[in-house]
Amino acid sequence: MDSKILLEYRDKESGRIDCDKLESENPKLTTFDEDRGTPRRDKKWIFFDYKKVLVRNEYMNKNNVLYTTYQELVFEELAKQVNFPCAHYDIGKRGDKNCVLSDNILDTPENKGLSMMSLRELMDQLKDVEYYESTYNITDAFKAIGNHCKCMGLDKSIQENVMKNFCKMQVLDCFLSSSDRHVENISFIYGKDKNTGKDVFRLAPLYDNELSCGVEEPKEKMEECTNDFMQAKLTANLQNVFATVPENEMSDESKRRNKNNPTGALLEFCMDLDEDIEDFTQACYDNLNMALAINNVEKRIGTKLPQLYKEFLVGNYMERKSMIGKTIDEYYK
Repeated sequence: MDSKILLEYRDKESGRIDCDKLESENPKLTTFDEDRGTPRRDKKWIFFDYKKVLVRNEYMNKNNVLYTTYQELVFEELAKQVNFPCAHYDIGKRGDKNCVLSDNILDTPENKGLSMMSLRELMDQLKDVEYYESTYNITDAFKAIGNHCKCMGLDKSIQENVMKNFCKMQVLDCFLSSSDRHVENISFIYGKDKNTGKDVFRLAPLYDNELSCGVEEPKEKMEECTNDFMQAKLTANLQNVFATVPENEMSDESKRRNKNNPTGALLEFCMDLDEDIEDFTQACYDNLNMALAINNVEKRIGTKLPQLYKEFLVGNYMERKSMIGKTIDEYYK
C-alpha cells in the first residue's frame, strides 16, 4: 500500500489525518507500537510498501499541547527556506488526541541500507564528558565526532563536513530557539553506500522540533507577549538552546560581547570556525520568513492555524531575529 493514502484521510475542517479511520478501513495495514522514548506519549509505526511512518501523540504537557503538533510542520517549512535537511511531518488525530506523523528518515533513497545513532551514543564512547538534562558542551560534541571518525578511519573531509553541518544546525536552532535539541535529539547517519561502497557519516535531518520558536510557553504567556512589547522581547531573549561554549574556548572579545548571552557566544563560536557557516548565518537572517512558513503549512493541510499561535510565532521570531542581528553586527565591528 502506498503511503499517499494518508492524504485521503485528511479531515477538511481540522486539516488532520484521521488515523483511526485509516486503520479501520484498511485492516491489512501492518502496525506496531513503539515503546522507546518519552513514556508519556503513545507511538505507533505504520508500514507501507516502501517506507514506515511514525505516529506520535502530542507533547503531554498541559501548558502547550495546543500547538506543538503544528510546530513540527512550521519548523520543516523554515528549514526548507535555508535548504537545511529536516524530517517530513504531517498532523493527525488518534482517539481523542492530536498527533504528528513523520516519515522514517532511513527510508529515503539516499539513506537506504544505512544506520542512525544519536549524539549521546557518540559521546558515551568518550571519557570525561558532561551533558545534562538542559545543556551539553559543543567542544565535547566535536571530540565525539572526531573520535568516531578516527576509530572508523574516515577521511578528514568527512569529519570537517559533519562538524560544519553540526554548526549550521546550531545556528538555525539559535534563530528558531529550539529548546529540545538535546543529545538524543541529534543523530548521525552512517554505514556503507550500497551503490558506491564508500563510507557514509553525516548529520541526520532534524527531527523532534516541536519545542521551538517559544511554543513551549503556556497560552497565558503567549497572550501576554502578543499584547506587551516588552514581555515579548524579554521572552524571546531568554530562550536558549542546549549547546554551550566553555569560557576557555571563547576569545576575550566574545566574552565581553556575550556576557550573559549564551546564544551570542554560540553563534560567534560557530561563525569563527568557517566562512561557510558565516554565510549560512547571514542566509538565515535574510531568508527565514515565519509568516511565509505559516502560510505554506496552511496551504498544505487546507485549513487555518490558530490565530494566537500565529501571532505569537511571528512576534517571537521577529524579536529573536532582532536580538541575533545585534549579535551579528557586534561580531563584525
